[in-house]
Amino acid sequence: MTSAQFKAKWAKFSGKESAAYQEHFNDLCRMLGVPTPIESDPTGNDSFCFQKRVAKDAELFDFDATGGAQPAKEKRGFADVWKRDCFGWEYKGPREDLEEAYNQLQRYRESLLNPPLLIVCDFHRYIVKTNFNGTVQEVHGFTNDQVDSPEVLRILRAAFSDPESLRPSETTKKVTEELAGKIAAIVLSLREREAVELVSAKTRKEHSVVQKKALRIARFLNRLVFCFFAEDTGLLPEKFSAKFQNRMLAVLCEGT
Repeated sequence: MTSAQFKAKWAKFSGKESAAYQEHFNDLCRMLGVPTPIESDPTGNDSFCFQKRVAKDAELFDFDATGGAQPAKEKRGFADVWKRDCFGWEYKGPREDLEEAYNQLQRYRESLLNPPLLIVCDFHRYIVKTNFNGTVQEVHGFTNDQVDSPEVLRILRAAFSDPESLRPSETTKKVTEELAGKIAAIVLSLREREAVELVSAKTRKEHSVVQKKALRIARFLNRLVFCFFAEDTGLLPEKFSAKFQNRMLAVLCEGT
């Protein structure tokens, strides 16, 4: 199948996900010149398949009345497409919520052996998110109209055969060190300012005011670090989280 044929065929689709996602994926394989799941893995389960059975995150185990762990039986699901060591792929119907599809994949990823890429698609939009341990996530988004562009073809082919080439260069350790450096610079700046104010203070009351101000600053920085942790671990509500990020970036920029 040529890219022009693929684009023309799927540009018209507006039906249900369940009715067509396997055909869409097989067409994508043919366009890329790679084996389809059944061609690659005749077992239909071992390494590349549709409807890969999974257990959902914390529901891998139930706890009985005595506190013993029991494998969950009813709390299971299916990933739409899975390729071992490459990706988990979840479909949604046209114009449906792809973030919901991504959240599903996150719940499945341990059962899918933590694939390096998590991909969602609604037949018209594609989002490829990296899932490499110790790296900052990168997101590649494109539409059906763009599937034959050189960059998109590179990403798609890498997803099937060389996901390592999509590994982000920026690590979480590097980002943490840079952020710690910025916060440390703010602390040093505030300490220098406090030293100047202490030297200028002439009375005990003025000294006390300066010291109380320094204590408030230290508490603020403690809260700031905790909020970064809370945001990163999902403790903050999503809308608040976005506002927090914008405000904290402004604070760090002002401080440096």
